[in-house]
Amino acid sequence: MNKPMVLIPFKANWQKSRLSPLLTGPQRRLLSESMLLDVLDAFQTAGMLARCSVVTSDRRAADLAEKAGASVAVEPSDRGVNAAVAWGMSKIGMGEDVMVVPSDLPLLRPGEIRKATSLRSQGFDAVVSPSRAFDGTNLLIMSASVPIHLSYDKNSFWNHVAGTAAKGLRLAVYTGIGFLFDVDSPADLEEISKLRRSRRSIALARRLLS
Repeated sequence: MNKPMVLIPFKANWQKSRLSPLLTGPQRRLLSESMLLDVLDAFQTAGMLARCSVVTSDRRAADLAEKAGASVAVEPSDRGVNAAVAWGMSKIGMGEDVMVVPSDLPLLRPGEIRKATSLRSQGFDAVVSPSRAFDGTNLLIMSASVPIHLSYDKNSFWNHVAGTAAKGLRLAVYTGIGFLFDVDSPADLEEISKLRRSRRSIALARRLLS
């Protein structure tokens, strides 16, 4: 089974603005960086860190990613997730599979990465995971030679499902909790702070809310 190239977009501006009732700007920044490192740790344990590229215009995030052992696709500016993924894909060969994962998945586990990746070898053309509310897209695997239309905006999960169907592609929906659970709201942050897992971002959430 060929391992896909992994693109991890990281926003340079307005990180986790919905958490502003609880956290200051520097605290939100630290949380975003901690979750990025947790995601890279999961890929390292899954044996795929060398295939990971963090797509960002943020120099500090780029430095963290490089120190962790990932590569970086440096954007000229922060133009949103759709543009970041398209920029990252422009650096990938047409014969490659592409796996797009957000940087805010603190519960992501190596086994879930392997399971999601294995679905491509089972005859599916694309794999997608929703957010828990089934509005966002927290995993997208596709062939770079047969890309689907990127729609990381409102209702992106359903837009990506529709885009896959429009091309007549076989789609698998994967719902591992590590892909479902992103951190956007104060309720999300409070939920992870109560967990007893050994993750940077979970320990940080506990400290920030104590």
